[in-house]
Formats: sequence, structure tokens, C-alpha cells
Amino acid sequence: MARRGIPIVFLDLGTVQARISNISVDYYQGIQEATEHLFHLGHRRIGFISGPLELRSVRTRKSAFLKCLEKCGIIYDEQLMREGNYRIDGGQKAMSSLLHLQDPPTAVMTSNDLTAIGAMRAIYCEGLRVPEDISVVGFDDIDLSQYTQPPVTTVRLSRSELGETAFSASRADSLGPIRSWQRISSRNPSHCPGIHRSGASGCEASPFRDSAG
Repeated sequence: MARRGIPIVFLDLGTVQARISNISVDYYQGIQEATEHLFHLGHRRIGFISGPLELRSVRTRKSAFLKCLEKCGIIYDEQLMREGNYRIDGGQKAMSSLLHLQDPPTAVMTSNDLTAIGAMRAIYCEGLRVPEDISVVGFDDIDLSQYTQPPVTTVRLSRSELGETAFSASRADSLGPIRSWQRISSRNPSHCPGIHRSGASGCEASPFRDSAG
């Protein structure tokens, strides 16, 4: 498509070149707020379920999580890390593995909402409750996350702002070859992910929405 003069915009993928732009998302802010939220709820053993680690965006989210643990003064424990597949079944399998540790986590941060939903299913299958026994936080704020019971506490990634940024990038590419090499980034405050409060992490006051129980 790029060879035909059609602008292409990737999200966290692709090499920036003529007619190809790459929107970079600052995952750190959202993961930091989510991790600090769990920390302020009293959690110190916080697990993390990633997506497929061959994806750069997954490695970025995991790295942000580890930096946030260090900032909170929490010692990194490799046993609390699991690799998922960005799907419900992967989240369930990874969470089940964490729950069978001798000293399981009291809270889990996941790379996306489908993983969080799978994690919650694993918790219920073990006869435990969310968030009374273990807290769960997702990422992306997909529509399905508000229909679980309790709703998934998730980090909101604004699709409208990403869409606007992608449109701006493709329009800039259409204006000429000089601007087509521009790297479009969402690392300014208006494009940073934000926390969207639901009910799966707990009830302490925080930047999450008010629908939490």
C-alpha cells in the first residue's frame, strides 16, 4: 500500500519510513497508576500476566510494571510473572498457575482486559472472590470489561484519541514526502492511558470511576 502512495499508520509496530507512521503509546503512566492503586490498597505481592513476549508492546508494558514495582519499593519476584496469550484462556491458565504457588499474589496486573477476565474466572474456579480475596487489574478498557461481575478494574486507552492521532498521521503523509517521515507519538498528556475504575481491584478512593462497589 505504501508503494502505491497510500499512507499506513501502525500502533507500536512497523518501521517509520515514507508513507508509514507509527503511533507510540506511553504505557508507563497507566500502569504506574494501576500499580500504585494496588500498592495503596496494601498489596505487596503483585503478580503480572503479560501477553506474548515477542510483541514489543508487551515487553514495554512488562518493563513499565517492573519499574513501578521498584518505585513502590517492592522487590521483584520472578515467580509472580506469567506469560499469557492476550486471550481469556491464556489469562485463566496463567492465573491458575499463580494461585497454586506456595505464596500466591494478593493482586495481579494483566496486559489486557481479556487476560483479566480469564484471571477472574480462574480465581472463581478456586472458590475465591474478586476483589475480597485477590485484586485484578486489566488494560485497554474494552466494552466487555464492564459486564463481568464485578466489572474489571482497567486502564483506559482512549480509542478516540488514538483514532484522531492516526488520522492526523495519515493526513500528514498525504501532504508530501517530507512530512511522511514524521514519527507520530501519543506520549503527550492528552494521549496517555488513564485509569478506569470498576470493581475488581477494591474500593479505596482513587482516580477510578465511581461505579466500583
